[in-house]
Formats: sequence, C-alpha cells, structure tokens
Amino acid sequence: MKNNIFDRLQFRLDVDKVLKLHQDDVTKIFKHGYDERSMDKVWTFPAALMFCLSIITMVGYGNMVPKTREGKILTMVYALFGIPLYVLYFKNMGQILAGSFKWIYRRIYECSTEKDDSRRKIIVPSTACLWVIFAYILTGAIMFSEWEQWDFLDSTYFCVTSLGKVGFGDLVPGADVNASNHGNQTKLIINFIYILLGLGIVAMCFNLMREEIKVKLKEMNEDFNQCLEDTKAKFVNCCKRNKEEFEEEY
Repeated sequence: MKNNIFDRLQFRLDVDKVLKLHQDDVTKIFKHGYDERSMDKVWTFPAALMFCLSIITMVGYGNMVPKTREGKILTMVYALFGIPLYVLYFKNMGQILAGSFKWIYRRIYECSTEKDDSRRKIIVPSTACLWVIFAYILTGAIMFSEWEQWDFLDSTYFCVTSLGKVGFGDLVPGADVNASNHGNQTKLIINFIYILLGLGIVAMCFNLMREEIKVKLKEMNEDFNQCLEDTKAKFVNCCKRNKEEFEEEY
C-alpha cells in the first residue's frame, strides 16, 4: 500500500482493487475445476479410468480435464485412436448381446406356446427392448441414489444422460469431497462397469429394434404391393366391364 489512513479515499480505492484481483483469481481457480482436492486425490487410477472411458465413449462428463499442454495433446491422440475402437465395441458387443438375448427370448417363447413354431423366425419386439433399458436405468437409479444420497430424479437423470452419451457432468459418482477416498474409488470403478455394460445393452436393443423395423418395413412393402395389385386388378375389371356394356348398347 502506498497510502495510509489519512488519505481514506485513495486507501479504499486501493483496497477495493486488491480485493477485486483476489476475487478474480479465486473465481478463475474454481472455474478450472478446483474442488478442494489435490492432484494426487483427483487423478487416482479409478478416476483416470473413468476419464478414459468418458473420452472414447464421447460421454465427456467434464469434471476432470487435462491442465497441462502434454496432457491435452495426449488426450487428443487417445481420442483419435480410442473412439474408433469404441465404435467397434459398440457394434460387436451389440451383435453378441442381441444374439444371446434373442436365444433366451426364443426359448421363453417356445416354452410359453403349445404350437410347433420352431420353423418360424422369432423377432424380439421393441417393447421387450424398452423394458430391458427401463430396468437397467431403474437399477442404476436406485444404486446411485443409495450411494450418493441423491434423490431419485437426479439418479435417473444421471443414468439417462450417461447412457445417452450426453454427460453434462453436473452429477458424477465419487465426486463428494466429504466422502471417504476408498469409497469414492469403489464408486468410480462400479460406475465404469455400469456405463460400459449399459452402452453394450443400448447397442443390443438398437440391433434388435432395427431388425424388427426391417421386418415391419418388409411386411408393409409387401402389403402395399399387394394393395396395388388388387387395385390394378379391380381397375382392369371395371374397365373391361364398362367396355362390354358399351359394346352391347351400340
């Protein structure tokens, strides 16, 4: 301070300036993700695992971000190679889970029907896929609601945004600074498994629903062609009948 209390006006201006600079510095620190934890507590192995998952799945929670230049470069390189691998996982895991679920559904269908429909192609209905997704979201909502002390709406919101790859990052398991470190790391690992398995289930339902849509479109196309044939036949018969009536009159 260059001024003393005798020059009160200038003293207050200088104090306000210093406090404003301090306020801007603190605001900048918290905007960059500071949550009262040191880097050793933030970048643990389970947290880094979740960070990698959020990159390759394109969820991107945003609660953990690289701060150094090297970290940002490595993140871009990792995303460049990791996202195509995830696309392969999404495709192959969806096909594997879809085949398994279709086999289970076929066995249940054959046991519940008395007729011999073994030669009939069984298509899993979309309602069954929607029930599977609903049950999985409900399981996650109850689980995270108990662990994180979130209300049921927030837990459901987190599960839907995560499985939908929206990932706002306003709610992330294991981010409570007051919770035990061991408990946080366990939640992060289970969250990793939940999201990875959940995205596979979404891929499964996507494959099954796409198959049903193809069958429905094929049936609609056949019905439409049959309708055109019937309409054409009726039109030709009508023209012939009118022609015969016209010839009989003249």
